[in-house]
Amino acid sequence: MDVPFNPKSPLYARYFLYSLAKKNDVDHAIHVRNILFAAAAGKDVNTKEQTEKLLTSKGIAYVVWDTKSAFDRYNALIKEDKIDRTPTCVIVKGGKKEKYVGKPDILNALTGLK
Repeated sequence: MDVPFNPKSPLYARYFLYSLAKKNDVDHAIHVRNILFAAAAGKDVNTKEQTEKLLTSKGIAYVVWDTKSAFDRYNALIKEDKIDRTPTCVIVKGGKKEKYVGKPDILNALTGLK
C-alpha cells in the first residue's frame, strides 16, 4: 500500500486491500497496483463509485470489509519504518526489513518475491 500523502491514496489503498481479500497473491497485487497507479496519474477516478467502476471494468473482483485494523497497523508501520514519501514499499523477509522507493524499484522487489 502507498503512504497516504496523496489525497487519493486512502481510497486506493482501501480498494487495494479489498482486491487482495478476493485474491491474495503477488501477481494480482502487482496487477491491481499498476491499475491504481495509472488511475492516480489521471483525473477521472476520485470517488468510491469511480474506483469500483474502474476495477470492475478491468475484471478485478473485490470484497468490501472493515479495514480499520489494517489501517491502524499500517499507520504504526509508517512511523516505525520512517516512511516519508510515496510510493514506498517495505518488505520483511527472513527477519530483515528492506525499504524500496519509486515504482521501478518497488515492482522489481515485488517481482523478486516470486
